[in-house]
Parts: sequence; structure tokens; C-alpha cells
Amino acid sequence: MNYTFKSWMMKPWTVLDDKIIIGEKEFPLEDVIKIDSINMPKNPLQDGGFGITTSDGKWRPLCFPYKQREEGAEAIEYIRSHSRDELAKLSLIHISEPTRPY
Repeated sequence: MNYTFKSWMMKPWTVLDDKIIIGEKEFPLEDVIKIDSINMPKNPLQDGGFGITTSDGKWRPLCFPYKQREEGAEAIEYIRSHSRDELAKLSLIHISEPTRPY
């Protein structure tokens, strides 16, 4: 896995086989304890994004442009499968399908 994403007004981030790099900071995938707020872009004017909570307790938003939506979905699934977020691993919701909060 080696994807790099950059959305407008957000720090670039990269997901590698064993870590996520956000700006200048590196986080091992095992440090991801929660993945939430997944939003897949529905048209070219939208960015996709989600949030991760790392073992230091900080929530970090990660975004990707519409043109990289397929790579973004792959990155989310990869992070999910290698994180400590057991609930995300057991989730039955497929991330490419939009979910409604109501």
C-alpha cells in the first residue's frame, strides 16, 4: 500500500504498509484505535474524508479528492483491517455506499 492524498486546505497524508504519515508526523497503523465519520464524495465538487483517533487520544481528519475516491476507499479498508478498531473491523456497512445519519 502506498497512496498519497491531498485535499484543499488539508495536510497531505500517505498510507503505507505499516504506517500513516500526516504532514511530517508518522503513526503506526496499530496506533489507530478508532475510525469514524466516513464520507464518500458523490460528485467532483466534493472531497471524501474520515477521521482517525490515535492512541494519544487525538482525532485527526483525513481527506481525499473525488478523483481519488477509489484509492481513498481502499485506504480506509486497509487502515480498518490493520488498526485496533475492532468495531470497524466487524462493521457490515460497505464504505462505498453513502450512509444517512437519519
